[in-house]
Amino acid sequence: MAQVTWHHRPHLSLTPNLLTAPLSSHPEDLKALQVSIPRHPALDAVLAGDITIPCLITYLGPKPTAGTGGRRAVLGTPRVKWTFISEGREVEILVARGDRVKVSEDYRLRASLPIFHQRYTNASLLLTELRPNDSGIYRCDVQHGIEDGHDILHLKVKGTPSRHPARPWWTQRTCTMCTATLRTSQVP
Repeated sequence: MAQVTWHHRPHLSLTPNLLTAPLSSHPEDLKALQVSIPRHPALDAVLAGDITIPCLITYLGPKPTAGTGGRRAVLGTPRVKWTFISEGREVEILVARGDRVKVSEDYRLRASLPIFHQRYTNASLLLTELRPNDSGIYRCDVQHGIEDGHDILHLKVKGTPSRHPARPWWTQRTCTMCTATLRTSQVP
């Protein structure tokens, strides 16, 4: 009598037809490129603060190098795309390949990949000046040649909005100098 072995593969489905990610890894799932967002240590996302969401790329074959230039070298580098998902809506944060990074208007001056152009195994996203609406799911997609992979992370921004929003350092400095000037000019 033949034996049948069943393999259960749990998946996390967040939104129909939008996002599906395996929760466990089986030998048949091994690819030449793997993408992972480490869960430990836990990330602290504080309102108005900065956070780096790690996205690590593992190659089971030859790794791309950052040293050579030209069109051929750029095509030989991985393509990274970070997206933000909230309330069933997906918003592109940035797309990068080699030294070229295209940041969407909503994240301009707030999102970057500080290490990627030096090490194509690290596509960690730096997000600055966190806002309450930055809470949601972040997805790191990586494509290299015909190989691709992705991972997701749910991020919760903690803190309460201040009644007086934080001012940039240069305005605080200017106000301090103005106050000092006013106080010194009030000689009895």
